[in-house]
Amino acid sequence: MTPAPDRPLRGVMVLLGTADVGSRVVVRHRLPDGRATDVLGDLARLDADGLAVRRPDGTVVEVAASDVVAARPVPPAPQRPSPDRPVHWERGPRGAERPPTSSS
Repeated sequence: MTPAPDRPLRGVMVLLGTADVGSRVVVRHRLPDGRATDVLGDLARLDADGLAVRRPDGTVVEVAASDVVAARPVPPAPQRPSPDRPVHWERGPRGAERPPTSSS
């Protein structure tokens, strides 16, 4: 059976297709010593030979199709407060600090 063109890697836990290129993904893959590890980043390439994931630091991890254990899209990374815009904390009823509540 040939993999569908939009899903070149087939496996029980491989939930990626060509439409996911550019999206944030997590890929579990086997290392040469048999252990498994995860790589998280943007899917840069996906084809029948394997895939490439660009980490947030810009490095690209190439993974052969035979080494992929599981792969799936994940939500975008949470936004962190900008150093230019500090978070101001409020004092709670017992003096404990807590993030400000939004008044909607």
